This record gives sequence, C-alpha cells and structure tokens, in this order.
Amino acid sequence: MSVPAIVHLMYFPWDREQQLKTDPEDFDHTPVDLLRKYAVGMEVKLWTYPAAKALCEQYYPAVWEALRNIARPVMLVDVLRWVVVHHFGGLYWQINTTPLVPMEAYLPPAGKNVRLFTEFDLTPEQCRRAIFEPIRAGEPEEAKRIMIQVFAAEPGAPFVTNVIRLLQERVQQYRPQRDYDILFITGNAAASTAYDRFGRNDPGVALTSLAESRRMIKLHYQGSWRTDPRSTETVTTPRIARAGMPASAGWRRSLRNFYYRFLAPHPHDTAMGQHELMGGERTLGRLLSVVHNLNISRVVEIADAPLGTIGLQAVSIHPSRAVIARHKQEPGAVWRHINLFYSTLPKGDLFICPNYPGKCVWMGL
Repeated sequence: MSVPAIVHLMYFPWDREQQLKTDPEDFDHTPVDLLRKYAVGMEVKLWTYPAAKALCEQYYPAVWEALRNIARPVMLVDVLRWVVVHHFGGLYWQINTTPLVPMEAYLPPAGKNVRLFTEFDLTPEQCRRAIFEPIRAGEPEEAKRIMIQVFAAEPGAPFVTNVIRLLQERVQQYRPQRDYDILFITGNAAASTAYDRFGRNDPGVALTSLAESRRMIKLHYQGSWRTDPRSTETVTTPRIARAGMPASAGWRRSLRNFYYRFLAPHPHDTAMGQHELMGGERTLGRLLSVVHNLNISRVVEIADAPLGTIGLQAVSIHPSRAVIARHKQEPGAVWRHINLFYSTLPKGDLFICPNYPGKCVWMGL
C-alpha cells in the first residue's frame, strides 16, 4: 500500500472562551487557497468540524464517544487529525505552517508507511523539568519532541492506530487543569510518548531529524489555545541552543550574520536554492497613489523584480541569491539578500511583504 497524494488541513474556529463558534467556516480561508496552488498534483482537503465529526462518529465511534465532552476544542483537532490520516492516508498539514520544499517531499520514503518530523531535541535538563508537571506523576519527558503539525502515513498504519489508542485513553483518564496538560493528553508531548513506545522500533516509521525538519518546515506558533498566565508554566517551549553565543543580543546578531554569510549556509538559504518560493503578481504599481499621498520616499519590498523604475528610492530584498543574481545588473535596481533569521533589514518608510506562498497581500508602515 502507498501513501495517497492527499494533503489534509483541519480548522475548527473557537472564541475567547474556548468554545467552538457556531459557524464552522468562520475563519480566513486564504492559507487553504494558497496551499491548493502550491501543492501541485495533490488533492488538498479541508476538514471542518461537521465533516470530521461525521467521519469519526461513523468509523471510529469509540473515539468519538471519548471526545464528546472534551474540555478544549484544540484537543478535538489534536485527535481528529490522526483519525483522518488513519482513515484516508496522506499528509496532515497544519494551517499557517510554511512549506520550504515541494509537498511530495513530506511523504514517507520508500519502504516506510509513516513519516514523522522532529519539533525539538530536548536536553536532559528539559526532560527532567517535566517531572514537576502534576499530570506527569514524576515521569520525565521524552528527549524527542515529535511534531503533530506535519506528518504522513498510509491508511491504517499501525503506528497511527497506536497513537489514536493512546490519545483516547488519555482523554478518558485525564481532564486538563493547565495548558501543559493539553500537550500531555493530546498534543505534541503525547505524540512524543507514542513515538517512544510504538514508533522508535517500528521499521515502518521514518523520523526526520531536527536539522532536516527545520530545513523543510517553518512552524508558526499561534497560541490561541493557551489560557495560563505564562508565569505559571513549568515546561516551556525549548529555546534553540546556540553554543558559544554571548548574552548580548547585539553580539548574537552580529555573530549569526557573520557565520551565515561566510561559514555555512542557513537552512532557509539552502531551501531557497532548491526551490524558489517567491512568485506572484506585482502589486506596487496599483498602490503608487497611496504611497505618494503618504509622502513615502523609501520603499523596501520582498520582490521578484526591481523597483527602481517607479520614481521612488526602493530596495528590493529577497531570500534567494539566484533571484538577486538575475536582477542586480538591471538599471535602477538595488538588491540585497535578506534572511530574517540573521540579517538586519534596511531602513525604509514602507515595507511590503508577500504572504508566502502567494501574492503580495499586506503592507506595513
């Protein structure tokens, strides 16, 4: 059996009181539309609450019975993402996550029926800190934090079956008292336990390393499900360790800039070289009247063509060195390579940025 070329998206809108909204379509569908354009040759299926509920009720009634009175809507999404992939197979993709390679690259390699990705490699100290979370009852966290934002599997994959069973058991056994409990019951910490118990020695499961996962995936943490004051958290999202970086933020930026300019390519630069992300229709021309009315003289745009001919002092920035090489010799063109992980933005009155992977959709003063 092979993994079907389906990308599953799931979104259940909820309000500030952590209650599902009456209208299941009450959210911005732009990321869905953009991914449909990007995932060439793949079916992109959006799961709203009624559709996912109907599937689970029909084919996984025991799971739905456990979910019927679940405490938070995010926990529904946590569980049902595994259900739809178990039933249909394919790739689960969390809305607002940015792909850095073509979508088919996320599917399991030959001979594997599941592909997982690493969110964090926890240090021994970070693992031990978790014992202070009451719900863990003195058990440390697993060293591999597994993503639930992106994963792929064949229909009925045994590992996914075991994940669903573990989540069902925890939903029936526990009720969250704080935000970390959600991670433990249905979230990334639960998936990490599942990998440690069922996936580590499963020859059908491929786990992508942390470095490779970051080369392929850009996560965006929204945090709309959180309700705890941050000061009460015992276990927080691990920070990326950079050996030898001094405490000064200025020195850190300078050293990162030097390192990635001259010593080693940044993973995002590598991804840009393999797959050009930016494209789309130029929109600045339509905005010129607005620009002039605001007395803007210097524009910075992430662009795929030079701006020097529009009568403004403009700098075009781009994360792809190949794009810059194509345009930097053109008359009036001022180009700079920018990687927001280590570069400093040029000064400007107006910044225009595209919402990857589509058109230029917003401007910021």
